[in-house]
Amino acid sequence: ALPILRFMGEHGDDDRLLIVNLGADLTRRSFAEPLLAPPAHHYWCLQWSSEEPKYGGTGTPEVLPSERWHIPGESAVVLEACERAVTNDHGVKRRTA
Repeated sequence: ALPILRFMGEHGDDDRLLIVNLGADLTRRSFAEPLLAPPAHHYWCLQWSSEEPKYGGTGTPEVLPSERWHIPGESAVVLEACERAVTNDHGVKRRTA
């Protein structure tokens, strides 16, 4: 099971995702769930993880390496919306998770 909660911030750019993976490591290219998409001009970055060494874990690998989701097994992570630098006039392509 992979329960996910999205906490919507007041300004739209301070959203958070809480992902709890009760099973094995999970790696997927995408999820068919629009609520997992980050706010416009943002990306998801790790804010907190139950796998941090101070909680007895071995550390958390990058959750979104190379445009894929990697959720460590038997763990919980909180992702925050981080501002993406716009480098051209064409805008930023948004992924729906």
